[in-house]
Amino acid sequence: MVRAAAQRGWVEGREGGREGVVLILSIIIKSSRGRMLTPPPLPPSLTISPQPSRLSKNRKKRGHVSAGHGRVGKHRKHPGTSWGLEGRGGGRGGREGRAGIECLMQRNSHDSSLLLSISLSIGGRGNAGGQHHHRILMDKYHPGYFGKVGMRHFHVLKNRTYTKSVNVDKLWSLLGAEAYETAKSGDKAPVLDVTQMGFFKVLGKGKLPSVPLVVKAKYFSKDAEKKIKAAGGATLLTA
Repeated sequence: MVRAAAQRGWVEGREGGREGVVLILSIIIKSSRGRMLTPPPLPPSLTISPQPSRLSKNRKKRGHVSAGHGRVGKHRKHPGTSWGLEGRGGGRGGREGRAGIECLMQRNSHDSSLLLSISLSIGGRGNAGGQHHHRILMDKYHPGYFGKVGMRHFHVLKNRTYTKSVNVDKLWSLLGAEAYETAKSGDKAPVLDVTQMGFFKVLGKGKLPSVPLVVKAKYFSKDAEKKIKAAGGATLLTA
């Protein structure tokens, strides 16, 4: 089944002797013929043309609380309470109030290959109802989304706990190949201060060549200290 999403579709619906125009935001068209269907164009009378703000109707409504939409009914964007989906007796969003959707289905009933399903935000917008009517979904796919963990820490200063690390297998690459060759042939161990290169702690991952090396750092792990001393080197703590 090939699905093509039509951005906008307009349909006229009649319910209770009252005609209304219902805007369907998302129409999902499924076709069994294996071809893409292009979205239907907007009628010429309903195309949106840009206009300056000074010509819009709302400019005249400045200072009026409800902007002409009434205090009781309210001008909602949610599909259950707007777009002409009124039920009988003045109710909104009722079973009988889906006249526009039913009319849309009837209009396309002549083509059995089309199945139109209306995508409306019935459950609310965004993450609405995560702890209420969408609780099962949130617990199943997003466990631990709500709530807090751990203790509070006021006025966090990350620079006091900043500890960038380097492993022992990278120590000689900080000195360079020339220093390594000189240390191999000579009897004097070079001194490497990793704090001058932005590292505070030396970790013990990897292999260290059996060439003496004196390393200065603020912190050393047990494995790093063991490997440096096994190679004939030494570790010095620095501020």
